[in-house]
Amino acid sequence: MRLVIKAATTWLSVCRPVWRAWLEQAVLAGRIDAPGFVGEPRPCLTAKWIPQGWQWVDPQKESNALKLAIRAGLTSRSEAISSFGYDAEEIDREIAADNARAHALRLVFDSDPRQDKTAPAADAGRSELSENPAKATTSA
Repeated sequence: MRLVIKAATTWLSVCRPVWRAWLEQAVLAGRIDAPGFVGEPRPCLTAKWIPQGWQWVDPQKESNALKLAIRAGLTSRSEAISSFGYDAEEIDREIAADNARAHALRLVFDSDPRQDKTAPAADAGRSELSENPAKATTSA
């Protein structure tokens, strides 16, 4: 595992200077308009590097472990999604679009926790509030 971490660290240490050199050349050539880059380039140089995700021997155990870690507050959904090589913001937009489309078409999938009829009473109240935000202000 140490070799994997070392390889990932090396990969990131190569990406950052390449990104900086590429961006500097693009700004100087006028290909990218980045006001303030010459005086303070740091805000323009921020980039989120998401390496390719790893395939696991037992994906079910890995998924369950990630779910437990998220629920226990030991990691974030964003970090868990990034570990598979995906951008969490893009995944969230896709989920929101899928849910809106399913709702508009009156489709119900068991992958949508808001449709889980076996949820405990506390979760049922939470889903009721998400379906009717007006209740949140009147039931307090």
